[in-house]
Amino acid sequence: MSNHIDVHAAQETDRLAVLRSLDLFGTPPEERFDRITRIACEIFGVPAAFITLIDEHNWTIKSPQMPPGRAELPREDTLCDHTIRSSEMLIVPDATKDERFADLDLVTSSQIRFYAAFLFQELRDPRSLRPLAAHAFDPDPDVRLIATRVLESYSRVPGFVEATEGVRAELRSRDRDRVLLAAEAAGTLRDTHAVPVLIDLLSMRDKQVRETVLESLCSITAKHHGYRPAKWKSWYAENGQQTRLEWVIDALHHRDTAVRRWASDELVRITGHRIPALPDGEKPGAKYVLAQWQAWFAANGSNYP
Repeated sequence: MSNHIDVHAAQETDRLAVLRSLDLFGTPPEERFDRITRIACEIFGVPAAFITLIDEHNWTIKSPQMPPGRAELPREDTLCDHTIRSSEMLIVPDATKDERFADLDLVTSSQIRFYAAFLFQELRDPRSLRPLAAHAFDPDPDVRLIATRVLESYSRVPGFVEATEGVRAELRSRDRDRVLLAAEAAGTLRDTHAVPVLIDLLSMRDKQVRETVLESLCSITAKHHGYRPAKWKSWYAENGQQTRLEWVIDALHHRDTAVRRWASDELVRITGHRIPALPDGEKPGAKYVLAQWQAWFAANGSNYP
C-alpha cells in the first residue's frame, strides 16, 4: 500500500509541475481549447463539455461548452478529482447511482448525470512522438510551445531520442528560420544530444540565433558560460558524459540563490522527489539540499538517462 501511495504522490507532483508550466491559470477562454470542447459536444451528442485545470485545491474551467454556472469549485467537490487519480478514462453512466458522486452538489442539482473524462497528461502513445516533433516547426507559436512541452514529457518513453532527431537535424539547416525554431525546441525539450551543435551555433553572427541558442544551452545544462564557444566546449569535454540530472544537481552549488532555487524546482519536476523537511521545521540550507540530492542520485540516478 505504501508503495502505491508513493507512486501516486510522485505522479501528482509531476502533474502539478506540468500544469503550472503551461501558465494557463487566470487566463480567459481561448479558441484553441474551445474548438476541442465544441467538437466533443458534437461527436458525443452531449449538452456540455469542458477542459478543466485542477491544482492542489481547486477545479477551474478553462474552456466551457455548458450553461452558465460556477467557473471554479473546491477540487474535492468535483468528479474530476477522481479522474486525476488514475491513468484510465473515467466513465460514469449515471452519477446519481454512483456512491462516489451521488452526494456531490453538481449531481444533486441535476447539472451532471452522465460523465466521461480523461487526463491529457496521461496520453502516452509512442505513435505521437514523431507528429509532435514535426509540430516544433508549426507556424503557430502556441502550437509549437504546446507540442514541444508535451513531447518533452515523453523523454523517458522508448523512441524519444529517435523521434527528436529530426528536430536536431534542423540545427544544421541552411534555412535560418528552421535553425532558430530548432534551437528553441531543443531548449524546451531539454535535449542533451543537441548540446554540441548548439555550442557550434554560438559562432554564428546572427544575434537572434545566438541569443536563442544560449537560452537553450542554459535550460539544458543548467550552466551559463556566455557566448564564448571555447568555454562551452571546454566544459562539455569535461562533463559531456554526465546525465542532465547531474548537471542540474551541480547547479545547486551556484552562488546565486535564484539559480539554486531553479535547480531545486527542476529536480522536483524531473524526478517527482522532494527533499524531506528538517525535523525542527528549520528551513534547509544550500549545503543540506545539495547533500540530500547527491544521496538521492547515488541511490536512484541509474534510472534516469
